[in-house]
Amino acid sequence: LRSEHDSLQTNHELMTARALEMEQGRSLAEHRLSVAQAKLTRLEKVAKKETDARMRLDEEKVSLLRQIALAESSIQNKDAELARVISEAKRVEKQKATAETEAANAKRSQLCTEKISHHQTNE
Repeated sequence: LRSEHDSLQTNHELMTARALEMEQGRSLAEHRLSVAQAKLTRLEKVAKKETDARMRLDEEKVSLLRQIALAESSIQNKDAELARVISEAKRVEKQKATAETEAANAKRSQLCTEKISHHQTNE
């Protein structure tokens, strides 16, 4: 009876030690789980911030591309307007030259007519 009692006592002590060991292992596993979850949460926050930053950069990029397109379009419009103004200036310059030539010809013709008239009057 004593031997059986000792054996039960030893088994009980072994089981208690094993239970304590398992409980400590579980606590350690729970701690590791908690640490891993906290790291994951931090990483998810960092990833969200990076994603948000990328989205803002993409939005800014789109905005800048629109501004560039508008600026390029404006430059093209200004170039076309400048070409029209230059063309009009050349046309006006030609008209002016033609008018000056016609005025000079008319003056010469008038002088010739006056000379002829003056010669006829003198004869």
